[in-house]
Amino acid sequence: AVVAATSKSLTHTDARRDPHAFFNADSDAHPLPTPEPDLILGQAEGCIGGSARIPLNISKAAGMVSFGLDIAFDDQAISFHRVTAGDETLNWASVGGNLLGPGNLRVGGFSGSDGGLTGDAQIAQIEFYIRATTPQTVTLVPGNMIDGISNAHKTDGAIEIIVCATPTPLPVWGNVWMLK
Repeated sequence: AVVAATSKSLTHTDARRDPHAFFNADSDAHPLPTPEPDLILGQAEGCIGGSARIPLNISKAAGMVSFGLDIAFDDQAISFHRVTAGDETLNWASVGGNLLGPGNLRVGGFSGSDGGLTGDAQIAQIEFYIRATTPQTVTLVPGNMIDGISNAHKTDGAIEIIVCATPTPLPVWGNVWMLK
């Protein structure tokens, strides 16, 4: 039975004294490994001539107070617009991104005085303009991960570029004057 996990071996007595300590009673009081986080770049659709917003998510975070990564993409199909904070990093000191070169984006953030993220969280949103003129799928590949995500398993993201119907413009009626 799993009671709790720390970096040191614990006894049953230790586990009772420290409610934040974890102890595996089935493995002779050996500590359980901390699970590695998962970094997940999301999926989105975007219309030709429009934009698409991709969520950047973390799962199994353990007190993450900063993160950094590079994202490679096809700069002929999409262009970087901006990075904004995710749902769980709105109060962080900084979350942002900059182009390092064609098709290579750096994204990062740090919490400042926040206690850090634990569990699952959206840490950023990345917006791209659609440059492609034909439908296609553009893969977003994370790499060079540092700080709170350096040991994370990564999942590529994608933007599905689609043709969207163009609305038919309606006639605009202005003031009509009648002469007598």
